[in-house]
Amino acid sequence: WSSDVEALDDFYAPNVWPDDALPELRVRAREAAPFLVSLGRRLAAAVDTHCQHAVCGYQHGTLQRLIKAPAASNHKCRLILYHDYVDEAQRSSAKGMWAPPHKDTGLLTALLPAVFFDVTDGTRLTACPDPEVGLYVRDARSGVVAQIRAPPEVGQ
Repeated sequence: WSSDVEALDDFYAPNVWPDDALPELRVRAREAAPFLVSLGRRLAAAVDTHCQHAVCGYQHGTLQRLIKAPAASNHKCRLILYHDYVDEAQRSSAKGMWAPPHKDTGLLTALLPAVFFDVTDGTRLTACPDPEVGLYVRDARSGVVAQIRAPPEVGQ
């Protein structure tokens, strides 16, 4: 670790792969990572171009310099496993959220569509079993919260 960065066990811990239940996940996630980083770098270039024209004094390339190539940076790939609610009381106390509200720590976050499985037999579901669950974002200026959904054909 760099001497000026505190090692956070929960942030830098290795992924726990479900190799027995979903053996192809590790390989597919690692294959997708370089593409997602390159996509982030292209997005950074587009944001830089926009900001150069829209923001007085913005130096072109500011964001691009921060989103480095995979070998020169420390990109994170976080896999999250959400468990179904045990009962209605747990659902109520969680307010319908499978994960608590949080802020991502990166400059850019690439999200992939979720994969859902039937807890009784392990078969893959075509959609989330709970329409209230998903990605929610809060607009920092207005405070408005909106659910974000991928188009139905994404991730197939």
